Amino acid sequence: MNMQRALAPLTAPLGWRSAVLLLAVMTAVWQLAVPIELPVSAPLPSPPAATPPAAASVAAVSSAYPAIAEHPLFFPTRQPWAPPVPKAAPPVPPAPVPAAAHPLKKYQLVGVMISEGARTALIMPSDGGKTVFISEGQQLNGWTLREITREALHFESGDAAYDLKFPTPRWPR
Repeated sequence: MNMQRALAPLTAPLGWRSAVLLLAVMTAVWQLAVPIELPVSAPLPSPPAATPPAAASVAAVSSAYPAIAEHPLFFPTRQPWAPPVPKAAPPVPPAPVPAAAHPLKKYQLVGVMISEGARTALIMPSDGGKTVFISEGQQLNGWTLREITREALHFESGDAAYDLKFPTPRWPR
């Protein structure tokens, strides 16, 4: 008896839910069982096959409104579309100078100083000579320093180019 009283609040809503579900199923069956008769209308005429509808409308607008056809409405320049001009081929990079015979190979990049107005690099010859301070635009062994970046110095001589980079550290092992 106590169990029946405890379950009573839970079973009452279940009865209502079952009744509503049964009513919904009966309504769905009734809707599917009754045939729907649609009114019969005459078949639609087929469009002429000579010109597609889009081409016909464009031709009609072109002939009726030549100013609109010549100056499209949604272009900012209001000029007819023209294909873009093909870009020129990129220039071929100059052939690199062999590293073994390069005159700047004997130098090692020691440091780079970049400030607001000047860029200077410190390079040291491998034979133990004096450290050389060099700025952009200066020459070294016939090579002109074109650019100083944090990672490398970019030299040019005629069509040839050479990048002097910091040495690779040999540590940690």
